[in-house]
Amino acid sequence: MLKEIVQYQLNVKGISPAEFTEVKSPWSGEVIAAVAQADESAIKAAIGVAQETFHTVMRKLPAHRRSLILARTAAALIERQEELARIVALEGGKPIKDARIEINRAAQTFAIPSEETL
Repeated sequence: MLKEIVQYQLNVKGISPAEFTEVKSPWSGEVIAAVAQADESAIKAAIGVAQETFHTVMRKLPAHRRSLILARTAAALIERQEELARIVALEGGKPIKDARIEINRAAQTFAIPSEETL
């Protein structure tokens, strides 16, 4: 089990939703997390921030910097693979073996384009 129930916040400038949805284990029904709920304004704000960031930052980054960001993301996923796999297993009711494969696949999703960007 997780040590505590984690409240996952929305990370959008100026948006602070008051509502959270409980994430329950499909096996035990135990609450394992709480996730902030995005309403239409939060979704629009997030899309706006993503578009602005793309045009002002990401578009201007040289390929080697984008590659480094992707590679570091893949490495961070692998570094925390066991912790993340436990969370995936809990919230999805999956065997830990399958959850580890899922985290590894997520890391590969970032690692492969990091090599292609160069």
